[in-house]
Amino acid sequence: MFQWNANLYNHFNKERLQPSIDLVNKLPKGEYKRIIDIGCGTGMSTWALRNKFLKSSIVGVDLSHEMLEKAQELKMDVEWIQRDCSKTLVDLGHTSKDYNLIDKRHLWRLLKHYYLLSIQCK
Repeated sequence: MFQWNANLYNHFNKERLQPSIDLVNKLPKGEYKRIIDIGCGTGMSTWALRNKFLKSSIVGVDLSHEMLEKAQELKMDVEWIQRDCSKTLVDLGHTSKDYNLIDKRHLWRLLKHYYLLSIQCK
């Protein structure tokens, strides 16, 4: 299995953070009770979500233990979960209907269940 190098990945964190901030700033205003950031990596996109939606419960999910360790260093009020993001959310103990905002690029399998989907493309 491919292993991410979290330190190398974070070497470009400024370049990764700004698109996340821009994307989050384009989201409709409102309250999102639960937000999940699928494929959160080292937490840059999660950081942007946390700073915009202060009252929301946020879950960051990634396959890489090393990436999640880096994300935890950000000391945010976020639940971090290591898992394979290609599977459904059922094994997280949640259903897709539990989330009001889903942030990530690779969710086409579950789109029909979400209220709002945030997609960042190059």
